[in-house]
Amino acid sequence: MDWGYVAGLFDGEGNLHRIKANTSVQIRIDNTCEEALVKVQQFLGYGQISNRGREKPHHKDRYRLTISDHNRIANMLEGMAPYLIVKREAAIEMLKYIRGREWRSRKRA
Repeated sequence: MDWGYVAGLFDGEGNLHRIKANTSVQIRIDNTCEEALVKVQQFLGYGQISNRGREKPHHKDRYRLTISDHNRIANMLEGMAPYLIVKREAAIEMLKYIRGREWRSRKRA
């Protein structure tokens, strides 16, 4: 596993998500192969994997890897940046957004 693989998966199956109401950001990667997302999660050392179910009965289950911590998102975008093609500009803009704000840390119980 390396940043090139993660970037390729993100370019094809991922998205950057910004919730304007509370200014939070997320990286999401969806795939029907849970094992691929588990390997990415292990490589990163963070992220949550959820089963998104099936859109139709004959479809496979969809899994989603979600990263919500701003520092981890910045780390991930920096690691992927040299390899991104499709989402390169969006990643650069998101990195500028993250670096240009002061974030409060959320304590999890």
